[in-house]
Parts: sequence; structure tokens; C-alpha cells
Amino acid sequence: MRAEPKHVSDRTVEALITAGVGLVVVIAVRMLLGIAIGRYERRLTAKDPALAARRRTTLGFLRKVVVALVAGIAIWKVLSLNPSTDQLVNALLASSAVLALFVGLAFNTPLSNLGSGMLVAFAQPLRICSAIFQPRRRTLECLWPRCLAPRKTI
Repeated sequence: MRAEPKHVSDRTVEALITAGVGLVVVIAVRMLLGIAIGRYERRLTAKDPALAARRRTTLGFLRKVVVALVAGIAIWKVLSLNPSTDQLVNALLASSAVLALFVGLAFNTPLSNLGSGMLVAFAQPLRICSAIFQPRRRTLECLWPRCLAPRKTI
């Protein structure tokens, strides 16, 4: 006797195709933004290297935010295809104000770090390789949420 192949539901196939298309879109957006930002940085570096260094941080942060937004939309679309997860998505949307309050309280420190990172990215009081003056002059190696890591004495 031959075993009959198992039938995969149309909804599952649609979810897999949507997830695949979403993944391709996320990768394409990331690559296209990388190419566009790279061209802009090269053109800006030829004119003003200091301005290019300031823009690099801002544009890198903006790229990450756009890719995360596109990925969130793709995940939302896949979850809305199945009726059981669609109900979950609609319930989350309906209670988003209460959920935002709980998430805000639960993730107080990470959200403050995100806010600090946005402030550093856009205001740019310090950048990687900036010279800072403590008792001795040092070069900034990395920026952490609430501390600076000087690399070496210059």
C-alpha cells in the first residue's frame, strides 16, 4: 500500500509565501538603504569628512529603524493570515494603550537606553574616535548606554 501525501492547508502555504516575500523585502530594503547611504557618505566625505562622520551615526541609526519597521510590518502580515493569530493581533491592537503602559514600566531601563541612544545619534555630542579630555587626553573607543570607554592615551 502506498501512503497518501499529507495535505498542507492553503492558509499555511499562503503564510509561508508571505513570510518568504516579507523576508526578501526586509533584505532588499536593508541592502538598498546600505547602497544609498554608502553613496551619500562617499559623496559627503569628498566634500567634508567631519560632516560625513557626524552623518554616519545618524544614518546608521535611521537604517536600523527603517529595517525594524519593515520587519514588523512583515511579521504583522504573516500573523494576520491565520484566524487564531489574527484574533491575537486584533486583541493586542485593541489593548495597545494598556500594553504600552505595561511595556513602558517593564522595560524602563531599556527604553531609557533607547532614548539616550537616539539623543546621542542625532545630537552627536560624542562620536567614536573623538578625543576626550580626562586627566589625560584619550580616544573614545565605544559608546555604551551610560558610560564611555576611552581606549588609550594620545
